[in-house]
Amino acid sequence: MRIALALCAFLLSFASGLSAQPVKPACIWDPSPNYTAGRSATIDTVVIHTTEGGYSGAVSWLKNPSAGASAHYVIKEDGTQITQLVADSNTSWHATYYHSRSIGIECAGYAGQASTWTQGILPKLYDLVAWLCYTYNVQAVHPGGTAGSSSAQPYTGVGLVGHYQIQPWNRSDPGAYFDWNTFVTEVNNRLNPGGGNDIIIDNVDAGYSVNSGSWSSGTSAAGKYGADYRFMGTAASATGESEWRPNIQTTGTYEVAVYYPQGTNRAPDAPFTVDHANGSNTYQVNQQTNGGAWYVLGNFAFFSGTGGAVYLRNNATTGFVVLADAVRFRFLSAAPAPSAPTGLAATAQSPTSVQFNWNWATWSDGFWLDIAQSAADLSGQTGTFANYYAGQATTYTWAGLTPNTTYYWRVYAFNTQGGNHGYPTPTSVTTPPNTGTAPTISSVTPNPATLGAVLTIDGTNLTGATVSIGGQAQSITSQSATQLIMPVHAATPTGAQTVVVTTAQGSANTGITINAPSAGVPLI
Repeated sequence: MRIALALCAFLLSFASGLSAQPVKPACIWDPSPNYTAGRSATIDTVVIHTTEGGYSGAVSWLKNPSAGASAHYVIKEDGTQITQLVADSNTSWHATYYHSRSIGIECAGYAGQASTWTQGILPKLYDLVAWLCYTYNVQAVHPGGTAGSSSAQPYTGVGLVGHYQIQPWNRSDPGAYFDWNTFVTEVNNRLNPGGGNDIIIDNVDAGYSVNSGSWSSGTSAAGKYGADYRFMGTAASATGESEWRPNIQTTGTYEVAVYYPQGTNRAPDAPFTVDHANGSNTYQVNQQTNGGAWYVLGNFAFFSGTGGAVYLRNNATTGFVVLADAVRFRFLSAAPAPSAPTGLAATAQSPTSVQFNWNWATWSDGFWLDIAQSAADLSGQTGTFANYYAGQATTYTWAGLTPNTTYYWRVYAFNTQGGNHGYPTPTSVTTPPNTGTAPTISSVTPNPATLGAVLTIDGTNLTGATVSIGGQAQSITSQSATQLIMPVHAATPTGAQTVVVTTAQGSANTGITINAPSAGVPLI
């Protein structure tokens, strides 16, 4: 059953981890004469507009030679139609000095109205932009900042931008009601579908936290990710730490990249640390360069869940600041099946217990330890077969075994994405014979005993003993070869019960009466 369940988990996770090229939404070709043939620059930007009117009127106007304007695409208010007016290979007239490098998309509606952004128009916008980003290798990010007060101070951001950033002196679209963070997330989800989504954590997202120090918020620097960023002055020793902690859905290899706005006052050696499945690596990043884009730290293994993280601390060259903005975890490949555990070793601790040890197996989410009293039972998981889930531990002491008995055993490594590893060759261990003497009980005092009262058991051969009363395990506070002392556990059944003392050499028992405490007497 365990194999079947793990295999099902593998097949499901494999299917969910597959990625595919985004599909271009259906478009109505209705050409406009308002364009320039060809392009003088590579497409690196998608510009989002609002029509400030209805869909039909916008299409009609942008086809009118008198308009002197156009866009590549216009999306209807409810998302049921997309009209393409200009071929992507040609230059439409929609964003002044950004014409040659960009694709222009007009969304039917108004920048000043929240009702523009419905679940009719938005999914079509996400689909179209994802296809454009994939096709023309446009970064699916929203750079901050705007141009100056005139075209003399042009905007230079690339990725997914608003018309207002290019012409802030006379444009505001797509407006304050347009959610840029959701937009970027949805586009990235379409670029990397299923379990392989990019995970982007901005400094305003739930996965980001300030663990120590005083980090200020900034908005003025160009090339930031999202609306703002955090920064802190550097120090010889770390006094501040920012953290980005993803919730990884698919165990596998991820590319980790950081995003920050560069500047001359930035640290030339900002220390980013990546905690991953195989350890931890720290990288010194020069934040005076390579800003406004994703800077790749490397490829790392991550298990599913929240065990991995990226940290930025402020122990860098003094006199500068370190910037905490966004971190991206880009899925590259699912984990393979883990390697077979090696170094299997078993050491008898007593006639009834054995300590099992093994080496870590690469890509293992966890280990199962299997034992049986015959090779056939181990192979068939029948009869005397038993197992224990050790998690990610590489040792376990199995108690309650039979003295002078051979046990066949193996360790099974698995992970939820890569599936199950074939069992390594089983090995065996034999517990030593029981050469000691079984315990005896000479007295139990007091008897009757009250719940919470201190109980003393006298006898012989009591070293290493455990005690139960009425099936309830007791917590021994003092132990010798001839005496055991403990409080009677509050959960012990009342009435006539049996005291059982057990060691590796055997057990002894005697009767006792357990009473509830008198009213008003607290239990200990």
